[in-house]
Amino acid sequence: MPLDGVTARFLSSELNDSLSGSRIEKIYQPDRYEICLHLRTDRGHKRLLLSCNPSFPRIHMTDSVRDNPKTPPSFCMLLRKHLSGGRINRVNSPPFERIIELHITSLNELQDVTEYRLIIEMMGRYSNIILLNSDSVIIDSILHVDSRTSRVREVMPARRYEYPPNQGKLLPSEALDIVNKGNLPILEDSLGRPVEKAFLESLQGFSPQLSHEICHVASVDPRKGCRQLEPRETLRLLSSVGALLGVILKGVPSPTLYQASGDSSPIDFHALLLHDAGIPVAVDSISDAIDRLHERSFRDQSFDQIRKPLIAFVQNALAHAIRKKQTHETDILESKDCLLWKKYGDLILYNQSGLRPEATELVALDYENTDVTHRIPLNPSLNASGNAQAYYKRYRKAKAKIDSATKFIQDDDIAIEYLMSLQQAAISATDDQDIAALRQEISELASEGRDSYVKEAGEGRSAPPGKSKTGKQRSRALRSAASRAADKSRRDRANGIKKAESSSAEVFRKFKNADDTIILCGRNNLQNDALTFRTAAPEDLWFHAKKRPGSHVVLRCFGKSPSDSSVLAAASVAAYYSSAATDFRKGSPGISGTDPSDGAFTVEVDYCEIKRVKKIPGAKPGMVTYDQYRTLLVHPALPGSIDTSGNPA
Repeated sequence: MPLDGVTARFLSSELNDSLSGSRIEKIYQPDRYEICLHLRTDRGHKRLLLSCNPSFPRIHMTDSVRDNPKTPPSFCMLLRKHLSGGRINRVNSPPFERIIELHITSLNELQDVTEYRLIIEMMGRYSNIILLNSDSVIIDSILHVDSRTSRVREVMPARRYEYPPNQGKLLPSEALDIVNKGNLPILEDSLGRPVEKAFLESLQGFSPQLSHEICHVASVDPRKGCRQLEPRETLRLLSSVGALLGVILKGVPSPTLYQASGDSSPIDFHALLLHDAGIPVAVDSISDAIDRLHERSFRDQSFDQIRKPLIAFVQNALAHAIRKKQTHETDILESKDCLLWKKYGDLILYNQSGLRPEATELVALDYENTDVTHRIPLNPSLNASGNAQAYYKRYRKAKAKIDSATKFIQDDDIAIEYLMSLQQAAISATDDQDIAALRQEISELASEGRDSYVKEAGEGRSAPPGKSKTGKQRSRALRSAASRAADKSRRDRANGIKKAESSSAEVFRKFKNADDTIILCGRNNLQNDALTFRTAAPEDLWFHAKKRPGSHVVLRCFGKSPSDSSVLAAASVAAYYSSAATDFRKGSPGISGTDPSDGAFTVEVDYCEIKRVKKIPGAKPGMVTYDQYRTLLVHPALPGSIDTSGNPA
């Protein structure tokens, strides 16, 4: 939710109460858009974060520590020059604008007391942080806006600072006066708009969420036009907007975080309690709400930045494998007439007695079907035997091409199946342990030369644009990488270092059932192998989505007979970490015969005893066969009780 003018009004008052009289001790600029002020207050040290990031502009107190560049940016150095050691006298905001001003007193180079204003404008892509002197002249800003960028308003050093142009909207106090007179506070130019849009265009400081709140409380369709409102709907809107304006003008906020159903992570915040923004969770302050929401967004963004390159890497390898298979299929298609070329050679030898010298064509009856006549092109420079041998050679090459391409296609199918499972592991990654396990598998495949698709895909990404590696360069790189891996292995053995079992290979996803049985789930193919063939006991149950890439899931029974609910829970976990669940979330139709639009879908999951699962000799990690299995139809879901402490001994 963007920080609207109403929230900015409450937030400036909150910051004024907590920061007035505080001293600025340190100033940092973690990135292009953010400034962090370390303050000393009568309540201890605090951090004030100002961000003009277009995706989430904000100002709030925070406890998080960000890494700072070794060399401070120029704007950070300017702020240190003018504001270090200064005191924040007060914090205010223009009436219901998304602007907050810090009034700071500091000493200049001559040790004279000087007044400064540090302004943060939180207006989406027009957001900025600006330092003004006592005459409201811009000293500098974190982002420069010249006449080429904006014809309306320049933000450049030595220019006089002006507020953004007034939009001509109604202040909440003016709007409440109109409501008290029995009229909706909607400007005449907006009467032709839907109700929600009309309130947004007419009321100063309102965001789409506040406009929607008015319609929700009044039980009025927000898409309905203002001129189509019935009298009773108008009365309900008057009551709703009047109550909301009264709360705003009263000046007592209700800082609230909002969560999605079934998820404890915040998805939104506001200074007021809204009825249709999610599950409300009261917090101590608006700063706290913004900070917690940002931390969640920052973690998600950081995780995505780590995961996306891994997904892209695996997808490149998968695309490479698919292209190789298509090439081999093309080879088979181009050589499909090889038997015909052998027949041409036979017919030339059979009819050579009647073949005149320098003939360019032979017309002969098919010896298998006399109703078919073949017109066989000949090379006039060769005799009959030479032409026949040319066709035999062509036949042998085509047959060898088909035989090798058929074998290669089998290998390609295995590689594609494996890479699809690796891709599913990357897509299903949700935490740092998943990423560590995925990196380990990709690293082992690349370093040991076990998968040329992964290696070649990686090299293709590292080549400069327009300069992709040739076959010789790729082969040389592969040999070099294999040689380096072998050298490292020899050095490790010489130093007495054993090849370590990666910790991630033994830290599976773990869920505990009510009957004390435990569900373990592999994070990648290496973990799938370790779980199925090293960790699980013969009497444990093994689960996997039917004919779908996904994780191996084991229900550890410890010699007991598991309950039906535990079996269903393990099957649901296998469905959740399969490509079927991923496809459903993307809106792909046709999953297990159920339309995703139904809101609930099922996945077929096979399960059997561990002893029925066999490793395919020489196959990729995670590739298995199994028999004597049963199939369940379950909804992808995770058990409510999750144990993250590790795995059983």
